[in-house]
Amino acid sequence: MLGAIVAWACPVLAEPTQTASETPYPGITYTTWRDDAVPANLYAIELDLTSNEIDLLATTEDQKGETPSAFGAAVSAKVVVNGDYFRPRGYVPAGIARGGSETWSIAHDDARSGFVRFHRGVTRIEVAISPPSDLVEELPEETAGAVGGRPLLMRGGALESDFDCEDLEAMPCDPAPRTAVALSADRNTMWLVVVDGWQEGSIGMTADQVAAFAKQLGAGDALMLDGGSASALWLTDQVVSSPSDGVERPVANHLAVHTGVPVDGLLLGHVFEKEIDGPRINGALVTLDDGRSKTYDGSAVWSFSVRPRWACVTATADGYHEATQCRDVPEDAEKYASITMIPSDEYIDAGPGGDDGGAGADAGTNPGADGGPDGGGGGGCGCRSGGGAGWTAGLFLAVLIVLRQRLRVDRGAKTTARRGP
Repeated sequence: MLGAIVAWACPVLAEPTQTASETPYPGITYTTWRDDAVPANLYAIELDLTSNEIDLLATTEDQKGETPSAFGAAVSAKVVVNGDYFRPRGYVPAGIARGGSETWSIAHDDARSGFVRFHRGVTRIEVAISPPSDLVEELPEETAGAVGGRPLLMRGGALESDFDCEDLEAMPCDPAPRTAVALSADRNTMWLVVVDGWQEGSIGMTADQVAAFAKQLGAGDALMLDGGSASALWLTDQVVSSPSDGVERPVANHLAVHTGVPVDGLLLGHVFEKEIDGPRINGALVTLDDGRSKTYDGSAVWSFSVRPRWACVTATADGYHEATQCRDVPEDAEKYASITMIPSDEYIDAGPGGDDGGAGADAGTNPGADGGPDGGGGGGCGCRSGGGAGWTAGLFLAVLIVLRQRLRVDRGAKTTARRGP
């Protein structure tokens, strides 16, 4: 018994073994893993970000407070994991949150939280993991969704090792249920990882163990999301992981995967001189970011059929400064992205971050909607081997974990009693 407690207090960095694998949908691979040394059960969703068959999405502010399965059913997703740590009252995320291309009004980045953000680009879903050390006031305009978390597990292929063991929410140095997101160095593959914990046969993992598993999968960057009783993986209409409470927990936000190829939208517009509805520039070459181009005839709109995504067009014409306009193209709908160009002899380079004289406020979704409402754009474990002190510290940590878990259970029972059946 004592040996088991000490092992729990300081689990080794073992290498989990894959137990099963399947590809339920194009671009999605689901694998299960087992680490008998910890012990722990692990689940991994591998996503091919270059696949045209999948898209990522995150919870909007008005969708907060749902279980992963309820959220998945509401948005017709095939994969859902829980998102950021949160304050139960009001379901306020600890870090920044964004869904449906709108940042939550109640969520902000801070010095403790990192986040994963994404949008569909030309050839793949573009994903980036921002470490807690990078404080961000405003997400890039093209960001479709973002979910916060902590701590950072990997960066640039290197494992993180300096974890805040006093963080009582993340508990990085204690074995616990875990949810994490990881990204390959070439940004073409993403993993969603869930670890069962606080139950017989799977006590959970420490942050460094999850980091080691992410590296084993092939990740270059990885970030922990919320863990504990919130950790859950929902796949194809069922929860496939084993939440520590025996049931799913409503959480603030989620990270989800949608399958299928949506109906293309239409990006279209005119090319004007200086301002929207100014003189039209006949002969301007309009090039979409995927390489397609059209010559604007000064009369009919130029247009491109585009998979719903963040898309950019660039206009060039003799005697004018090049200008670029970007828009979030919706599914099966039109999005205007008219471009304004400045004559070369009138163009003033304002330097980095300055106005390049690009497009004005053409944001309409139907003809005549130039100047629409969405605005316009310018162009470690802590254990040590040997010595009685390390063994004593490990035993103390094990007792502390047991007491903390018992306190969680007691609190949960009291909350249930107050709420009634």
